[in-house]
Amino acid sequence: MLPSQRSKKKFHHKSKNGCSNCKRRKVKCDELQPRCTNCTRFHLECQYDIHPVVPASSLAAAPIAPVKPGRGRPRKNWSSQAQDSSLRSHFQSEPRESPQSPETELNMAQAELLRQFIIFTGPNLGGSDDPNHPIVQFWSRDATLLAASYPYLLHLCLSLAAYHLAFLASNNSLKRSRYIALAKDHFSVGLIQTNEALTQIDASNCGSLSLSLARGTRLIRQLFEEKVLFSGLTEALGSGKAPPDDPRPTYICEGFARVDWTVSVGKLRDLIVSDALPRNDVFVRSLETLTNIYEATFGSEDGCIRCPLHYKMVLIWVYMMEDTFIDCLQTKDPVALLLLAYYAPLVQTVKRAWFLHDWADHILLVCKNQRCYEGLPSKTIRIMLPLGFAPELIDQAQVNSQNYQLKDEAAQNNMVSNLHQLETPGNLDKSTTDLRAKSHDIDKHWRDENEHELQHEWLGCKLVHILETVPEKWSAIWSSYAYKQRLATIPIDVGPSRLLWRGSLIKTRPAASSCYKTNPFDSPLKCNAVEAKWTQSMFHANLPESISSALYANNSCLPPGAQGYSKTVGCHLGGYPSYVVNATSDEQIALAVKWASERNIRIVVKGTGHDLCGRSSGAHSLSIWTRHMQRVKFDPNWIVPGTNKTDTVLIAASGLTYGDAVGHALKHGHVIVSGNDATVGLGGHIQGGGHGPLSSTFGLAADNIYQVRVVTTQGHIVTADTTQNQDLLWAIRGGGAGQYGIVTEYVLKAYPAPSVIETGFAISPRGNTSAAYEATWNAFSELLRLLPDLMDAGLAGAAVVQGNHKAGISISQGFYAFNKSQTATKNLAQMAIDRVHAFTGNDSSILSVVASNTTVYPTYKGFFEALNAGGSNQAGAYSMPSSRLLGRRETSEISQKRLISYLKRMLTNPDPEGSGMVVIGLQGGPGPANTPRSMQGALLPAWRSTYLHTMSYSLTLDTTLTPAETLAKGARDLNDSKEKLWQEWAPDTGAYMNEANPYNPSFKKDFYGVFYSRLLAVKEKYDPTQSLWVLSGVGSDAWDYSLDTGKLCRRI
Repeated sequence: MLPSQRSKKKFHHKSKNGCSNCKRRKVKCDELQPRCTNCTRFHLECQYDIHPVVPASSLAAAPIAPVKPGRGRPRKNWSSQAQDSSLRSHFQSEPRESPQSPETELNMAQAELLRQFIIFTGPNLGGSDDPNHPIVQFWSRDATLLAASYPYLLHLCLSLAAYHLAFLASNNSLKRSRYIALAKDHFSVGLIQTNEALTQIDASNCGSLSLSLARGTRLIRQLFEEKVLFSGLTEALGSGKAPPDDPRPTYICEGFARVDWTVSVGKLRDLIVSDALPRNDVFVRSLETLTNIYEATFGSEDGCIRCPLHYKMVLIWVYMMEDTFIDCLQTKDPVALLLLAYYAPLVQTVKRAWFLHDWADHILLVCKNQRCYEGLPSKTIRIMLPLGFAPELIDQAQVNSQNYQLKDEAAQNNMVSNLHQLETPGNLDKSTTDLRAKSHDIDKHWRDENEHELQHEWLGCKLVHILETVPEKWSAIWSSYAYKQRLATIPIDVGPSRLLWRGSLIKTRPAASSCYKTNPFDSPLKCNAVEAKWTQSMFHANLPESISSALYANNSCLPPGAQGYSKTVGCHLGGYPSYVVNATSDEQIALAVKWASERNIRIVVKGTGHDLCGRSSGAHSLSIWTRHMQRVKFDPNWIVPGTNKTDTVLIAASGLTYGDAVGHALKHGHVIVSGNDATVGLGGHIQGGGHGPLSSTFGLAADNIYQVRVVTTQGHIVTADTTQNQDLLWAIRGGGAGQYGIVTEYVLKAYPAPSVIETGFAISPRGNTSAAYEATWNAFSELLRLLPDLMDAGLAGAAVVQGNHKAGISISQGFYAFNKSQTATKNLAQMAIDRVHAFTGNDSSILSVVASNTTVYPTYKGFFEALNAGGSNQAGAYSMPSSRLLGRRETSEISQKRLISYLKRMLTNPDPEGSGMVVIGLQGGPGPANTPRSMQGALLPAWRSTYLHTMSYSLTLDTTLTPAETLAKGARDLNDSKEKLWQEWAPDTGAYMNEANPYNPSFKKDFYGVFYSRLLAVKEKYDPTQSLWVLSGVGSDAWDYSLDTGKLCRRI
């Protein structure tokens, strides 16, 4: 076509009020906001130089308005996504009831605002310049994660970011107008969606809805005008027109009588003014604000209501709290708590606008039950409140500085009297002044302890942070967790969604729930199956929450017939974790523990749950269950870090049992140092030291770790070996399990599988005479003196001794030897028999010594299978062990008389007619002593000179008591008998922490020895939030744990 033949371009009138895109393209703009039809069609940012006010309905409908065919074509620099008319923005006007993923990518304007929120606006909301501060990380990361799933929250976050940019662009009117327009658009749509979602609040969205009311104190004070801040409340509460016969607004008239508030507020003012402490000015200003709100709400003495929109003033008081006043609340200053209590009646008047029900009652309850003062005298502060609140006593009870266990919360039944019952205002107790003066003495300590506290900056949730709890009615949605210094409440739904945790989050459902009426926790297992398998270790190992020693889980939900079962107790969550992460990858664990530690939620680690001291479970905790981490690989040429040497290793995930790991190694003709029980998992056994059949030959399991992979509570996945994170490797080599991080993989030294010879003998009294009984004690003492020599000669094994000091004892001694001939092994055992006979005068009439058959196992596989032939059926037993490591100094090098006296006390039962049992493991000796220095770690140093691991089971626990009472009484009995014996007999050795009295008062010395302080430094480095707490663990003495309530509280 020639130029002269071209048709004339159709004329368009320029749009003076249209968006900038349409002006630039010179096409007609229909000026529909927040995005015109043309921009909606091409998914473009719609900008207006002048932003006229439009109805909320138009704003809501705009994002999904029908798209009309537009004229013109996109320019070259327009997004290629605009060519696809099927793409729609995920900013929908209709709220979603549950989290969903965004449907498309953000457009450029939205991406700009999201970047601004993540990098600048969000961190600014935290009120700290430290980018690693928990609240800063919360706003910059966690809030964004939720926003990605809840569109209304995303709109509000982008609105905040736009207001922030408008504030920063104050010198550029065009940019400022543009950002204000964007902010209003997002704010309007987000508010409409939030209001709709509020009508359908449940456990799935309560966290995001709470966060939708989010604000940052400093930022909002600078940016938000009152009409913007309270536009949603105005819409919700209406204009507040009062009936003609009453000057007050309708929402005050309904159900609230006119009362005289001036007397009690006046007495509070007199108290504050008369006090000369330095923060009086803060309290005076706060009280003046409250007085104005009271006057606006209930009228002055002349009965005049001066502010018909009082609800603005009520809610804005939260925003107007000075930082110093917030500090006073957080340090539990009594006067600050009184002022907060006086705020409660005002909250009641705006309950329709408050985001949680019953907050007025709740504020009073928390003020009443606040017991966080150390060393303060027991006093009461009597407060009289308007609105018919009955007089409430705020007890500032003295609390033992070593015990923060909160009392029974039955006081909740006496919260507040009927709102319509009026009481005459009373006097404020002058003892408030004394309490305040003493509270100043602990200010600095409180500040230091709360340095890493997560400070939720939410409207309403700000009071959650200050008050530390939520109303009882919301306990089903808001779960309680052990928090630093106190019991805090965090909505678990605020955290990463189940989708982000890849569907691994399991809500705890005790297996035996099916044995109770209505199956309260909806257990999928049949009761008869639970009853039949309750004593089997693998049954508990394969359940996410269950552990073998249910006593340490407060006997929570036991099946009928189990030890400790009581029908009247019923089924409850008790000492089990609230949620379990079924971990299958390091990344999964990293995300979960980072989320939990940042919220100071206790983390526990369970592999198979064999721990005899209950360290693989904990109330109100998040449990990391590693059972399904099953990676295993045999590598005969693994390069040792930092060297050019190779070695044979087994690379094993922590969820494996020894049956799995040893079985895999044996397929390649090798073995690893393992426990005797094939059902025991690697994790806790190895990190606690880990003895077994091969430990006297090759050292303990911890001595055979080349490398580990660990997930720290900060969410870091690290490798620890001799070239990197050496301190962490050192700690994991015997410094205790579940304390420094979650070990997900071990690289273990492997050895060629040996042949095994097994033999032994039995000793018992012959006849019921005192001479026969005494002969058994003499035989036992001589055997004990001989065992170190036998172990140096290559024997291992164990002895089981039963009886009491009155009737003598019976001894069953088993030996096994590796890669020895049958003759050599039998000769060593016969030498022991001859020595025992000789020491007792070779009098077979009073002593029976019978040799057992000798068994030859050509392969280690047959021997290991024989060890486990009977299965593991020790779960659910009521027992508390006490143990000691013994070397030559404690056996061969003391007098026979003294040794016999110790042995008799060792087998003494508190019941005069009862008998005791002792298991003596030949698990020390050459193996631990000869471990190369390069392979040694934090294992208790006494192991290097230990031969015998001696465990006493002479304590019978009382099954009629509660679990907490049972353990407390058992601990007292052990500490008064066995622990005193050990300290007298072997004061310089210690105990194997995996099989010891967990309530040993000397656990630091006996479990960790001289390494304790160094281990504490490692823990503080890799678990700075102390989220990993275990009984008798490193740093555990800084906390108190109540088995009855599950509350974990820091000591001060």
